[in-house]
Amino acid sequence: MPNMAFTPSVENWIKLLDQVSAMDFDYILPAHGDVATRADVKELSAMLADEYATVKAAIAKGMSLEEAQQTLTFPQYKDWRNYDRLKGEIKALYELIQTGRRSYFE
Repeated sequence: MPNMAFTPSVENWIKLLDQVSAMDFDYILPAHGDVATRADVKELSAMLADEYATVKAAIAKGMSLEEAQQTLTFPQYKDWRNYDRLKGEIKALYELIQTGRRSYFE
């Protein structure tokens, strides 16, 4: 799971990952995380898009942060490293979507 606390724009992150996955490479050596393939980069982009859209929809429906943290479980990613940070990721996305800013940077 990525760390949303440092993300000023999920849309730009997804766009960047899509650009990277279009490059010609066999493996990518990220500064953080495991050695990855093009398929891994595409999977991360899809996961970010899924998580972002799901949290955005929850906010649009009026779901509270606490309710979202209890009900949005993303079981398809339960085997990902750092899945246990999911509640914090949802909180960070709530802040970003509702305010358009990251308090972490202030």
